[in-house]
Amino acid sequence: MAYRIGSMNLYKFNWTSTEETKKDISKIAHIIKAERFDIIALQEILSIDAFRTLREKMGENEWDGICAPSSSYFTHGSEYYGFLWRKSRFDIIGTPLIYRWYKSKDSMCKNGLLRPPYYARYTSRDKIGGSFFEFRIINTHILFNKPEKALDLEGDIELRREELRLLSERIFTSVSDKRYGDNMPAYTFLIGDYNLCLFGLGPKIDFEYDLGKERFIVHDQTDLTSLKQVNEDGEYFGDYYSNNYDHVSYEKSTKEKLRITASRVDALKKYCGDDLEKYRHDVSDHVPIKVTISFK
Repeated sequence: MAYRIGSMNLYKFNWTSTEETKKDISKIAHIIKAERFDIIALQEILSIDAFRTLREKMGENEWDGICAPSSSYFTHGSEYYGFLWRKSRFDIIGTPLIYRWYKSKDSMCKNGLLRPPYYARYTSRDKIGGSFFEFRIINTHILFNKPEKALDLEGDIELRREELRLLSERIFTSVSDKRYGDNMPAYTFLIGDYNLCLFGLGPKIDFEYDLGKERFIVHDQTDLTSLKQVNEDGEYFGDYYSNNYDHVSYEKSTKEKLRITASRVDALKKYCGDDLEKYRHDVSDHVPIKVTISFK
């Protein structure tokens, strides 16, 4: 038996009806349930009411959820993060929090995060593996464009790489190294939309990153996940997919105890009949990723 952790950028998820997007919340709920996610991290939520409706569509007797604002300093970066989880598989531990780590508004790149991540702890209800344990999940959405007030770095790509470095070296290690009174075995995962590629088009990141002191973080999930735009003639060129932006990261040593596989969900084909324009309009410009985890 395995656990399934997911991530999905919901792309301007709100109640606004425009030519660009009007969400089919029932379809989004169906995708999450049909893919049998146990926990899913959500990004780019612009409306608390829309998130509450999604939670209701999931079935409040079976699913729970919570969201919080990202506390971005910049208006164009403001959004909510969300978590949904199956109550039959997981209990949440404590209250999820926005990981507020930065020094000042005047040094946003080398000394802080433009959009701090959302951190939650979960423990399994069925205790696969024979003992208590917890998953620590850091939900992130790295800003794509560099705000005018962001200092220190030269461009968008450099800023995104710097953000990932801070997430890896500071946030991930802080969360992973934390010890609580129950002292349960804990496995930490950074997951979300990095706006950086492992391969394919776009700015690249290294598969493996040295944290120092003989510790390494693995950036996983190599399928393309973001979707191309249909041009004004209703056409697209080549494959539907454009960039490999959605990833999961974990400490390399975690694989000594867990089997971990990560891939995209081809929700465009499975749930929208390969209708690119409809999927982008009703669901998102990203497909979900799924991380399947089992104990060795």
